[in-house]
Amino acid sequence: MQKLKFIQKAFSDALLENGEISFISSDHPTARLNVYRHNVISNMSNALSITFPGVWKLLGEECANSLAHAFCQSKSNFPRSGCLEGWGRGFPDFLSQRKELASVPYIRDYALYEWLKHISYGAEKTLYNIDYVLNNRPAKLPPDMFIFTSNFPIDKIQEVVDNPALDYADGAGPVFCVICRPVNKVVTTWVAEELYSLLSKAARVDC
Repeated sequence: MQKLKFIQKAFSDALLENGEISFISSDHPTARLNVYRHNVISNMSNALSITFPGVWKLLGEECANSLAHAFCQSKSNFPRSGCLEGWGRGFPDFLSQRKELASVPYIRDYALYEWLKHISYGAEKTLYNIDYVLNNRPAKLPPDMFIFTSNFPIDKIQEVVDNPALDYADGAGPVFCVICRPVNKVVTTWVAEELYSLLSKAARVDC
C-alpha cells in the first residue's frame, strides 16, 4: 500500500510539476508521461468550455482554448477531486489578469455570470414560486438562486452571445439580476437595484 501511495504521489508531482519520473518503466518515460499530461489538460480545458460557453463565443475558440490551456497548466488551478462539475471558479479572475484581454474589460464579470448559471443548474432543487421570492423578503434564498451585479452591460453582451448577428450596443451599468432554476432550465431575471439590495441580505453569493 505504501508503494502504491508513493507511485501515486510521484505520478501527480511529475504530471503537475515536471518532477522525477524514474518510477516510469519505459525507454521513453517523458513521452509516455506527456500522453497523460495532454489528456488531463485537454479534459480540463473541455470542461471549462462547457461551463463558460459564452466566453468561448466572445473570445473565439482559438483564443479561449489557449487561455484555458494556460489556466490548466498551473497546479494552483487544478481541481481538488476527479469531478469537474464544481470546478472552474478561478477562471473569471484568471481572465481578468491577462494583459491580452485588456480590450474586453467585461470578460471577468461575464465569466462570473456564466459561473453562477453553471452552479445554479447543479444546485439542490427545492420547490418555490419565483415571483413570490422576488416580491417578498426571504430570510434565505433557495439553493439554486443567486444574485449578480456588474458595472458592465452583461445583459446586452448576453444578447450578442445568443444572437451573433446583432450589433453590440453599449448599455448602461450597473446591471443587477437574479439567476435561478425554477424548473429544469436556468433563467436570468434582470431586476432593479432596490430589489437586488433586498435580496442581497439573504444571499449566500453576492458578486
